[in-house]
Amino acid sequence: MIFCKVEAGVVTNRAVFEDGMPAQWAEPGETWVASDTAQIGWLFDGGSFTAPPSSLPPPTMIDVNRERDRRLSAGFEYDFGGDRGVHHVGTDAADMVGWDEVTKLSSALLATGDTSTTIKIATNSGVADVTAEEWQQVLLAAGAFRQPIWQASFLLGAADPIPADYAADKWWTASPSAG
Repeated sequence: MIFCKVEAGVVTNRAVFEDGMPAQWAEPGETWVASDTAQIGWLFDGGSFTAPPSSLPPPTMIDVNRERDRRLSAGFEYDFGGDRGVHHVGTDAADMVGWDEVTKLSSALLATGDTSTTIKIATNSGVADVTAEEWQQVLLAAGAFRQPIWQASFLLGAADPIPADYAADKWWTASPSAG
C-alpha cells in the first residue's frame, strides 16, 4: 500500500508499506494518506487527490516547428541495390546542404542527357556512387519521408489550440488530423 505525506495540501513524499503504515513511522503532526495514484506535487483537499494544473504555457507554432525540424533531421533508410545495399540517409541541416549540391549536379547531368556519369555521395552509413537518375529516386524517397512531416506540422499549426501533446507520434503519422 502507498502512503502520501501531505503538507499544506500538497503531496511532498510517498512511501510503500506491505501491511499498512506503521504508526511510529510518521512524525507527530504529519499527515499521511493512503493513495495508489497520487504523486509528489499532487494536491489534497482533505478528501481526494488531484493532479496539479499544468504550469507550462500552451504550445505554440515555434514548438511545433522545433518538433518538425527534429523529425525531419532523423533521416531514413534507402536501398541503393546491389553491392551498395541499404544506407541510412541523413537529413539534418548540414546534410541538406550536401543534398542541394548533388541535386544541382544531377539536374545538370540529366539536362545534358548524361545518364551514366556517377556522383559520389556520403550517407550516414558510408559512401555510394549514384547516377543522376538514381539520385532522382533518392529524392522521391526523401519526399515520401519528409512530406508527411511537413503536412503534420501544417495541420498542428492550424489547430486551435495546438494540442498539449503535439510531439506525440499520433500527430506525425502519414494521415495526421489535428483536432
